Amino acid sequence: MKNVAWVIAGIAAGVILVFGVGILTIQRIGLKGGAVFDLHNELVAATEPGPGLLQLLAIAVGSALVAFGLTVGVGSRSRLARLLVRGSFAATTTLLIATSLSLLAGDYTLKSLTTGITPGWNGWIEEGGSNSVVHLVLLVVIAVMWMRRETVPGSTPSETETAEDAA
Repeated sequence: MKNVAWVIAGIAAGVILVFGVGILTIQRIGLKGGAVFDLHNELVAATEPGPGLLQLLAIAVGSALVAFGLTVGVGSRSRLARLLVRGSFAATTTLLIATSLSLLAGDYTLKSLTTGITPGWNGWIEEGGSNSVVHLVLLVVIAVMWMRRETVPGSTPSETETAEDAA
């Protein structure tokens, strides 16, 4: 049952990262143009244009927390737990990025300046999955998995592992 919890935690981290960055990016895009969007990505008010610094800060802090949690935060857990949480995060985030790019590429010829941001969660996926901070966190987690040589438990440990990891 603990293994399922680690998988769910990794999936949740990936979804929260992509959707959270997507929502905050849409809010920032609106603020730069003097618009306020609701969670359906519909224009609800006009405001003084601004840089959206709070949104940028929230994206930076949120992505740093996810990266920290998936690298250092689970570092003391068992090898299987680390593999499950990081692997499910990587798979989920990769799937959401691919979905984002697919949505963007499929609609690209139909979109114009008059269309605006895609409504609802599709817009969150488009903006979040195409944001480079999401790609960076994904690459950091994959790099940590690679450097730690997290393999399936029961397989032969590599020669580069320490005695502590092999035990």
